[in-house]
Amino acid sequence: MLSKLSNAGMLILLWSLVCLPVFGLSQTPYFLTIESAPAAAVDGIVYRFYVQSETATDKISAVYGTNEDPLFIDTPEGIFNSSFNTSWSASGINPAFLAIVPEMADDSYATIGLEGPASTSGIEGAADPSIVEDESLALTVSEYFIVGGTELMVNTVIGASWYVLNTATNALPMDGRWLVAQVTTSGNISGQLNYQVFPEGNGDDDVKVSLSFDGAGVFGTTVVEGCMNEAACNYNPAALLEDESCEFASCAGCTNPAACNFNEEALIEDQSCLFCDCGAGASGYSLVVTADPAASSEDAHRFRFYVQMANDGDRMSAVFGNTERPIDIAVPNGAFNSALNSSWNATGLNPVFVASFPELADDTYATIGLDGPASTSGIEGAADPGIAEDATQPLTPFFLNNGATQLVADQIIGSSWFVLNTAGNALPDANGQSLLLQITTTGQVSGSLNVQIIPEGAASLEDVQKSFVFDGPGIYAPVGEGNPCGCTDPEAENFDPTAGYDDGSCIVAETFGCTDSASCNFNEEAEIDDGSCEDLDALDVCGGDCLADEDVDGVCDDVDDCVGEIDACGVCNGPGNVYECGCSDILEGDCDCGGNQLDALGVCGGNCAADADADGICDDVDPCVGSPEECCSDFNQNGLCDATETVGCTFPGAPNYQPEATMDNGTCISSCYGDLNGDGHIQLSDLLDLLQGFGLYCDEID
Repeated sequence: MLSKLSNAGMLILLWSLVCLPVFGLSQTPYFLTIESAPAAAVDGIVYRFYVQSETATDKISAVYGTNEDPLFIDTPEGIFNSSFNTSWSASGINPAFLAIVPEMADDSYATIGLEGPASTSGIEGAADPSIVEDESLALTVSEYFIVGGTELMVNTVIGASWYVLNTATNALPMDGRWLVAQVTTSGNISGQLNYQVFPEGNGDDDVKVSLSFDGAGVFGTTVVEGCMNEAACNYNPAALLEDESCEFASCAGCTNPAACNFNEEALIEDQSCLFCDCGAGASGYSLVVTADPAASSEDAHRFRFYVQMANDGDRMSAVFGNTERPIDIAVPNGAFNSALNSSWNATGLNPVFVASFPELADDTYATIGLDGPASTSGIEGAADPGIAEDATQPLTPFFLNNGATQLVADQIIGSSWFVLNTAGNALPDANGQSLLLQITTTGQVSGSLNVQIIPEGAASLEDVQKSFVFDGPGIYAPVGEGNPCGCTDPEAENFDPTAGYDDGSCIVAETFGCTDSASCNFNEEAEIDDGSCEDLDALDVCGGDCLADEDVDGVCDDVDDCVGEIDACGVCNGPGNVYECGCSDILEGDCDCGGNQLDALGVCGGNCAADADADGICDDVDPCVGSPEECCSDFNQNGLCDATETVGCTFPGAPNYQPEATMDNGTCISSCYGDLNGDGHIQLSDLLDLLQGFGLYCDEID
């Protein structure tokens, strides 16, 4: 195998592989893709040759040519080889030089998975390809990719090949394919290429492919042509080549069978479906499909099928299907059928057992107006339904086999389940509906079914047959009649609970309110003004009664204890009153803010306890408490004490102190500033002395 050979043995053993079968164009999974693009720096087209891989572990081994499988490349106008790449492979295209010499990107070279040197590829374990070639060739592979030429032909017994060993990581595909060659030419290119691949890298197995090519394209596989635009009606997901056949309008239309304008030929839904304006009045009959959670499984739902009757006296006769009107109900996830109910209908759902085995309530069954046996239904004259079915297409297996996925009746004989016209359960229930079928499944339910109804009672010989197409829960009109339409808004005056589609007829009660946009309670939805408009009051309360809040304190002036500011003393509209002591007056009985009182001499905070003779001299220091005549016994006629009294300055601290004086005559000279009477104590008496002479000249003072 090529991956196991030494370079020395390559020439001898390589060609032993060519005798293996060669895959044809329609057989090979390893097809050839040739992509083309304008050259970057020279005049010409760059053709890149890619081999498509099958798996990410496939490995390519070699590109080769021999006398049995010639390698042929025809380039009549010659090929471009850059003189800056002296190698036949991509190993000489150093990415560092591409910015300086952009023509190197257009060079023609052979390769295995690389577009530059292995050392700069960033692929761990990558290896530059090697070459073996017959030197007798008119033009060898290496010469073609170094010097150039108009034709490379490798068709000798020895032949030639470029290859990598199986251990090289660039033998693995990049993005699902391998680059094996690049050829730049200004003319056409065609020929044949041969290559060897090891599927999933297995060196003991190989696939060899020979493919002819002509210009750019996909070779070795059938190319499917078609419309590749996913938005087109005829989009072909298998197409690999756009054939410009896309159609966008001719196959678009309404694809919903329940719509009035359902187009069975439409392939693309164009959102044109109409459900209410069908041009014909509905007969009053409709199919109602409900979906409720199953009792025995969180993932399943019970789908119940009811026919809404047009009249209370209508009687359900049968559910049927045949060639003209088939029953075809699809349940992709399978229907649940309980093994505890051995009947195709509801007769096996005895209420006594349902309480003990809740899964019975989820059983799939056919019926006419019953969800259990007729005998326990409480309906007078009720009868369990009967069945008539084509033996080649029976209905009962669908209702007996757990996991059944389809109920079909579309043969000429047809099939049906039914009750006689006299059965009490042929009449609709209190909601005007008749139950036909229950299917429990974890997925969806869709399809078609048909019913026969006897209008207005048992005596009628005429019947009405209706066909319905449905897809999951909903309300469905009979085919060809349109849909039950009306007002579906529960808040509207004319809400119709039986309407499956809204026809725009809802009448919503007129909305009353304030229609003045300048009002604080303006109602933009109001249609009629009801006189409720309000304005903001002084406190920004909508409809409030506060007329003013002058100080903007959030308290209406009518109830505000202070309209304005309150000063530091708590006085409204400060600065308020001027107090003697901060925020209070002098207390009664005090003479200052410190809590002091007047003493006997009228001094605030003084210590004179008494001045009995009111002479301004505190009794504690007064030499004469009383009148002079009371103080000396020899008071003379001049108002003075006689010689027995020595009158003078009696204050020892005074400069003119007279120790011999027995009576102070007020002549003491004080050395203390302010002690006018020289008694050594500055007090009220000194102030009174000053006031006595206040305003007089000194010579006027006695």
